[in-house]
Parts: sequence; C-alpha cells; structure tokens
Amino acid sequence: MFPISFKLGSRSVDLSKQIVTLIIVGIVALIVISLLLKRRSSRNKAPTLHETAISVKTMIGIGELITAEYYGEVLGSLDEVRQETEGKYIEARSKLKSRYNRMKQKADGTKYRRASKALRDWPQGFMKDTLGIQLVDRKAYYNTVRARTWDRFYQKFEDNIEQYLSTQFEGSFNKRSKLVYIGRGSVKAGFSFDYLDPWLVALDTNRVIHIFNWDPIMFDVDINPWFIPEDSVFGYELVRMEGEKKLTFKDVTAVKVQCKQRLRDDALTRRIYHLATQNAEETLLGFFELFGIRTSAFVDEALEEDQQYQYKSVKIHHGPYFKARKEILVDYIIDEEDVKIIQEFVKNDTVGVNPDYFPVTYFVDAMEEDEGKAKERWGRKQKKLLAFFIRTLEDESKPEWNSGAWKLLYNELRRESCLSEWLRDTD
Repeated sequence: MFPISFKLGSRSVDLSKQIVTLIIVGIVALIVISLLLKRRSSRNKAPTLHETAISVKTMIGIGELITAEYYGEVLGSLDEVRQETEGKYIEARSKLKSRYNRMKQKADGTKYRRASKALRDWPQGFMKDTLGIQLVDRKAYYNTVRARTWDRFYQKFEDNIEQYLSTQFEGSFNKRSKLVYIGRGSVKAGFSFDYLDPWLVALDTNRVIHIFNWDPIMFDVDINPWFIPEDSVFGYELVRMEGEKKLTFKDVTAVKVQCKQRLRDDALTRRIYHLATQNAEETLLGFFELFGIRTSAFVDEALEEDQQYQYKSVKIHHGPYFKARKEILVDYIIDEEDVKIIQEFVKNDTVGVNPDYFPVTYFVDAMEEDEGKAKERWGRKQKKLLAFFIRTLEDESKPEWNSGAWKLLYNELRRESCLSEWLRDTD
C-alpha cells in the first residue's frame, strides 16, 4: 500500500494510519455489541432443570474461607475467676450428689440378682470409672450404694470425691491478691472446605446453589500482646494489681483465659456465625459466577454455554447439630442435661434419615437409583456426621468440667454403638 497524504496548511495528514485505526475501532465495537446481545438474549431464556449433585472436590484444596471478623474489648478479673470457679465447684458437687441419689433410688428398689445389666453396671461405672474407687467386684459396688446415703457415702470416700473434683477445676486461687486486665482482640469465623461434602451440593431449577450440612466454625480467638503496635496499644492492658508478691503465673493465666472466653462470647452474641454465613454465600456466588461450576458425580460435563455463570444465589444450610453445639458449649460444660440432648440425637438419627438435612428425594432422580438406596447412602452420612459432632465436642470447647454421665455415654458409644467406627477415628 502506498502512503496517502496531503498537506492542510502547514500540517501533513497520513490517511493510511487513520484508515487502519478506524478499522480496528470498528472491529472492537462489533465484538462488544455481539457479546452484549448474546448476554441479553440468554437472560430471557427460561431456567433449565439441573437437579443434580455438583462436584466441588477441587474446591476442597482451598482450605479455609474466613468471612467474618469481630474486634472487641473485654474485662477480666481474678475475683470473678475465683467466684466462677467456686460456683462451678459447688454445682458439680451438687450434680454428683443428685446423680448418686437417682442411682441409689433405682438400686434400693431392686436386689442385685434381679437387677438389669445396665443397673448392675451403673454403680461400678460411677464409683470406679468416675471416682476411682476400687472394690472387689460389681456386686460390692451395687451393695455399697444400697447401704449408704449420700452423706455416709461422702464420709467414706471423701478423699476420692474431692480428688476427682479437684482434677476438674483450676481452683485454689489467691484470695488476697487483686488482678484486673483489659483484653483487646479479634475473633475470626468462616468455613472449612475440609468439611464440605461434594455429594451434598445441588443446583435447583431456579439456579440457586444449595450447600447442605456445612457449618461455620470459629477459627481463632486471638488477643495479641501488641494489638496496635503503631499506636502502642496492648492486647492485654493491666488495670489493677494488688498483692503482686503473692500473685502466681496460674493467677495471671486464668484472668487472660477469661478475657479470651469473654471475647468469644461477645462475638457469638453479635451473631458472628450469622454474618459468616451471609458473607460466605455472597463470596461463593461471586466465585461461581467467575469460574462456573461443573457437574461431576453423575455427568462429567460442563453446563451449556449460554447457562454458565448465571446463578441466582448460594444458600448454605447448616447441619442438624449446629444449634445444639452452640447450646451445649455455651457454658463450656457438658453436663447431664446436655447428655440428654446427645442421647436423643443418637436415638433418632441412627435409626432413620432426617429429611430436613439429608433431602433424599432431592437427589433420587439425578442419581438414577431407588429411594431405598438413597436413604441408605444418606443414613451412613448422617451417622458419620453425628459421630463427628460427638467426637469433637470436647476438642472444640475444651470445657473445664465434664460430667461422669457424659464420659460414660461417650465410652459406651465408642464401644457398642453403630457410631463406634467413626468415634474411634482418632484413637
């Protein structure tokens, strides 16, 4: 092509460069217009049924998704730690007495040779496993309970009872010293992809992505010694200290632990789990719209091109034990009332499938199998989830005291129940 140019006054204009520029601009404009028209036409189409599981195995490698963070300031004092510990000690001793009296009432009404196996085992489990009392045989434990009221039983085995209670509490704090701290820190919550089950993710006819049995967790409760280093703001700030010569490391640690517990409680009160769920749904919707989702378990194909990246929302459904976990661990104690809740779950969820959390019929057509096989599949998953809930109660809460009833139930489930396989995973 020969250059085309002419002079306009004192300026020379190169027409070839202008023509090339106009052609490029025109091509870009056509591409943009065609994309906009295609997107608009695809939006007007009715949604197509894709009632099937969605593979998210590749997402598990992401690890953790932190979607909520709470910053707060709390107060902790040695006086309050002492009062709380003494109150829990009195409560624990009272519950031990109540448990003994219920056991004695059952034993008084039935002689040993007529008692059921469970009733015969009860006194031995209480005295030997819980209190460390050693007698000759199971009958001796049974008859000891029948022969003694609680007061006489306490007098006889006071050392064992007090030794047991003392191991459950960090008691004997200095009663003359004063110690008060302000604690400033943060609480992080979100979701772990390790707990995401790819078989419990589904896309409904309204293009809503449902994730079943996925619970938010608290990743970290942190009070850093330097909360804001730039401004010299401490995480722990000493407010009051008296009798410092008698203060021990144990006293200081107890107050700081109280600060962290109160920071965690404040975060729960401010609904950190609710915010974590809301933010996770929004974040995942953006993630899926950006990268799309591929079906896996049933048909390993991409969604049709004109339906990719078009999802109405993401809905996370918490598991059946999420609310119970919060209620059980709110006081850091697994007591006998909490044990009853756990027993009710075991009674119901090891027999049948809970359709509110394991929607059997939702997946039957997509999996092309009968409802009986689907129920069997979800039944196994439900038992495994229940076992995980039971096994991690102590690990996640680190309660200061657990009732003997809880320990007996846990050991029994690990030995004899249909959950034993999963409860022994960490052994």
